[in-house]
Amino acid sequence: MRWHSIFSDVDGTLINTHFEVTQQTRQALLCAMRQGLRFFIVSARSPSGITPIIRENGFGCGMIAHSGALAMDADGMVLYDRGMTQEQAREVLDELKEIRQELQTLSKFSGDPFAVSFFSYDDWIAENRSDPRIVEEEGYVKTCSTEGGPEKLAPGAPVHKIMCLCEPELLDRLEEMLKERFPGLNVVRAWENLVEIKAGGVTKAEAMLALVRRWGLPPEGTIAFGDHHNDIEMLRAAGCGVAMGNAREAVKMAADMVTADNDHDGIAMALRKLLGGAF
Repeated sequence: MRWHSIFSDVDGTLINTHFEVTQQTRQALLCAMRQGLRFFIVSARSPSGITPIIRENGFGCGMIAHSGALAMDADGMVLYDRGMTQEQAREVLDELKEIRQELQTLSKFSGDPFAVSFFSYDDWIAENRSDPRIVEEEGYVKTCSTEGGPEKLAPGAPVHKIMCLCEPELLDRLEEMLKERFPGLNVVRAWENLVEIKAGGVTKAEAMLALVRRWGLPPEGTIAFGDHHNDIEMLRAAGCGVAMGNAREAVKMAADMVTADNDHDGIAMALRKLLGGAF
């Protein structure tokens, strides 16, 4: 197989449990790029949450942000852009207020069941920036939100993602309620405490395939790495989908290959097997 592109999820995949790219993984990816392979980082994060990883590791690569809603090349040129309209986003945000009240009534949880925020390109707008879950997320992705609502959006700007940081014991019910009320949108669990709402059809897989079509290359030449449920479609769509050793069992079942975990150079190990040569 003539491999031409590598796509990698970030959290639990590209970075280890110390939030770093291991030396072997960095070297393997840089070697692949020197051999002419394209490399794109794929994440639920916003561009500003991905850029430090690119800069600190010298990748000089492109990115797919917001779980597939936005793709940009290494120079920041937008290659793919698919968000909700502001009208759609307002409808979801209004419904989330009703769902919040319902969850508070149905559950024994006495506090706010989830923290709401949304993204438009690199703007991150949080309903309540002082919410501890937002504060923790800001520290994790090394970027800052702005407090407010849809009035903060530029006229006509799309909303690429609405994010609900939810109490884990309420996550199943929140996901179920959102899917029932918004069947035309893509509601996906992105982490153990996180549900994302995106425009219909927006996935990491579709963004990856859109880029490949743009380049005029066969999807069979792609390698994709992931560990969580929102990576499954991307792994299935790639020429070789690689699940990390720390991946959820459903992700491993969807993959063509299972490699070592993110603390033990899983990406580097898989690239050595697939690319050979200088690896």
